[in-house]
Amino acid sequence: MKFDQKKIIIFNMKNTVSQKLCIFLDRLLPRWFVVMIYYPSWYIFKALANIHFKQHLSCTYLRNSFYLDYFTFGLSDLDFGIVLKRRVPSSIWIEFHTTYLYFKKIFPFWGEINLYCEDELSLVSPFINSIEAQRDPFIASFKFKENHADKLSFLLRSIMTNMSNWPIEMMKEKKFKTYFELCGLLFQKRETVESTLSINLGELLITPLQKKIPQFSIKFHGLIKNSPDILWDLIFEEQKTFFPQHYLWFERGEDDEKFIQRLDKSDKNVLISQANWEIWGLYTQLYYFHGTENFKIHLSRMKKVLSLAGCHEQNIKKIDEILARFDEMK
Repeated sequence: MKFDQKKIIIFNMKNTVSQKLCIFLDRLLPRWFVVMIYYPSWYIFKALANIHFKQHLSCTYLRNSFYLDYFTFGLSDLDFGIVLKRRVPSSIWIEFHTTYLYFKKIFPFWGEINLYCEDELSLVSPFINSIEAQRDPFIASFKFKENHADKLSFLLRSIMTNMSNWPIEMMKEKKFKTYFELCGLLFQKRETVESTLSINLGELLITPLQKKIPQFSIKFHGLIKNSPDILWDLIFEEQKTFFPQHYLWFERGEDDEKFIQRLDKSDKNVLISQANWEIWGLYTQLYYFHGTENFKIHLSRMKKVLSLAGCHEQNIKKIDEILARFDEMK
């Protein structure tokens, strides 16, 4: 396939101009005015949920950047949460989502929907990341014990999910200032996001990585500034530990199994935290996977990761229950 370089350059220029305009407006407009621009679409979303889910609906809410007030006008999405009293037939979800996609053409900033069922909360609660939970008002109402591995998982995922917006300095600073606060880490205004990340990641990485890569913080700070994907080069030997959802496939005989069994306790804790988060994310999107085998394959893979890493047997059984609920969906 041949690409027209001129068209690509023009597209990137338009993209950059629109980003700068959004940042300018975000700084110029009063916060209350920006909120008022977003809110009508939020009430429309709530109305759609009420119309489609009716008596099954427990509540709807906003989460992530809008909830914690670090969104950037014109660039940030509105991410939603839906809580049902019990799981409804897939046909109801399909009707709702079809309407949602229609309105998303009118409100392109509508983002991701996480869905929970009140009678299933005990199934998913053991897999929730204690730091990410603070960005969700419904989940944050539960009590979670913060741990070292959850902080590291949160920061690593934050880098991964924000790569496309990394060059947008103001947006990146607003996001990571909040992320650092959620982790209980300091972010000095005079410091860059990259330098703060390099220091904190260097301190959080209680793994063999620090021995393999001398002066990790210096390297990270110097390289991530213009190319955050350099993170993958720096942690090449730790990719399976830090991102099991992407790198542990168990396709090479017993190689991956032996890899997990050789890990020390701190590495296994990070592995467990990341696999838990993946299971939590999959659960919130159950309806999207209805009628496919991909969900069962991926969830079973994460179950194997947790089992080999020494996760509590009780949590392993909960994964089987989630799979059973998936099979029962109509």
